[in-house]
Amino acid sequence: MEVIILQPVPSLETSTEPQPEKPRRKSKVKAFEGLFENAPPTPPDFDPDQARWEALKEKHNL
Repeated sequence: MEVIILQPVPSLETSTEPQPEKPRRKSKVKAFEGLFENAPPTPPDFDPDQARWEALKEKHNL
């Protein structure tokens, strides 16, 4: 009778190399918390008012 001993294999997630820290984005809505973790960062020249205006123009065919 042969006995096989299983040993845990270190996974890639628990490697000893330090992982770069991502800035965590906060959300008041718990359903969105995980969504923001994988979202790409916003560009430094992003203007939310300009983006809002562009969306309104497209929506209302202005």
